[in-house]
Amino acid sequence: MKKINLILLLAALMPIALFFLPMWTIDFGAPQFPEGLQMRIYIDKVTGDDNYELKSINLLNHYIGMKEIKPDSIPELRYMPVINIIMIVTGVIFAFLRKKALFITWLVVFSILGALGLYDFYVWQTDFATDLDPNAILKATNVSYQPPLIGSRKILNFTVTSLPGIGGFVLFAAIAGGWLKVFFDYFKSHRKKLAVAIPVLTFSLLSCSPEPEDIKFGHDECVLCKMSITDHKYGAEIVNKKGKVFKFDALECMAKYLNDKQIEYSNVHSIWTVDYSNPGQLIDAKNAFYLRSKSLPSPMAMFLTSFADKNQLMTIKEEHPGEMLNWENVSNLVREEWP
Repeated sequence: MKKINLILLLAALMPIALFFLPMWTIDFGAPQFPEGLQMRIYIDKVTGDDNYELKSINLLNHYIGMKEIKPDSIPELRYMPVINIIMIVTGVIFAFLRKKALFITWLVVFSILGALGLYDFYVWQTDFATDLDPNAILKATNVSYQPPLIGSRKILNFTVTSLPGIGGFVLFAAIAGGWLKVFFDYFKSHRKKLAVAIPVLTFSLLSCSPEPEDIKFGHDECVLCKMSITDHKYGAEIVNKKGKVFKFDALECMAKYLNDKQIEYSNVHSIWTVDYSNPGQLIDAKNAFYLRSKSLPSPMAMFLTSFADKNQLMTIKEEHPGEMLNWENVSNLVREEWP
């Protein structure tokens, strides 16, 4: 028998453990119960670590108006064992038939049933925690009695911990192991195609870096001062690492936004500013050249104008005398002199 059949056979047989090991455990810890109370949920029964623990849990639930947990009245405990047996038998048959398509079908169905079982357990929890007797002895307002699906939470003076049992982990291992085998088989049979596809896909994802957007003058609004962006010779943008764009009517607004840490520098992909010599054209703000001239008023009156080319700045400077700055100078200037 081939190795693949042995692995598939093992995955099909592992759910037998659900008849002997708990699928889920819910533990209740409180000062009055130093050893705690345990509820163990199997595929065909609900019990505690001993015969009295489930009775104790039901007694506590009675005080807050919860229904009694009666294993005989829970329909899932009757039909889940039958479904499990059917899946085990069909899984074993499919494994011996050595038909990959049949086993993948079994794996898909078993995965769906596992997800439905988890959802059903959540619904069951919700029903018991919310359908309370209005005449209960203990009534508490604004308190949820529902245990977490996975994890711990405080309910009154109890710490309730809900986690998969050993059987639940075995079930997960069977499903995960089956899918891993399917994946590796696919990889093995298509390794030549994947050897080409994976680098291409990786390159495509890496090359799709966030880009700035054209400013819609007269329509877009500055995220800092809320003024409409109207002057085609001024404007700025921040692009975050997720591709979201923040637009500004002036360079100084963007510097102020960054200085105030309204967006963290670690989340910034790039910053852009409008080139004065090419109205509406965005350029890299960190590599741009800046002129501060009192005869060139920017929208927020800090007299900051951006240029892509140093020679263009020097030409404009002859007509509009002022100081040439870099991005770091601009950021410090706005930090010190923002009105």
